[in-house]
Order: sequence, then C-alpha cells, then structure tokens
Amino acid sequence: MSQADADIAKAMHARETLQRHLKSDESGEQRLERFVRLQQAAFELLRSSPEGYQHFLKRNMRSRRVQMIDGKWKPLTADRPSAET
Repeated sequence: MSQADADIAKAMHARETLQRHLKSDESGEQRLERFVRLQQAAFELLRSSPEGYQHFLKRNMRSRRVQMIDGKWKPLTADRPSAET
C-alpha cells in the first residue's frame, strides 16, 4: 500500500469514527428524522430525472421478482431464469 493510500485509509477511518460518535448521541427519534430526510432527498433526486427514475423502478422491480418453485416463493436469479423466457 502506498503512502497516499495509507493516508486516505487513515482519513476515512477517522471520518467514520467521528460519524459513529456523532450518531451515537442521537436519540431514536433523531435517527428516524435523519433517515426520513435522506429518503426524501434521494427520491427528489430520482424524480428530477424521469429517465433515471424509470431506470430505478425497472431495476428495483427486477430485483424483487419471484416465482413459485416446489411450493415455495424463490427469487429469480441469472442461473434460474423465469419459466416464461
């Protein structure tokens, strides 16, 4: 690992430590409020680009696809494609 990589890793560790410390002082209600703000900002960003939003929805729904196999719901994977295809 080069010195620059070591410096970056050290800085990232320091940042993560500080963030963990700051978050540990939050109450459950404060963490939930922060989560809601982050979710709102993320969806505002998605909705600002109709193409990006459609891509997100398509990818999200694709990752949630399931099919019934031997009486159990199982996710579709690349090695187990849909019976319809």
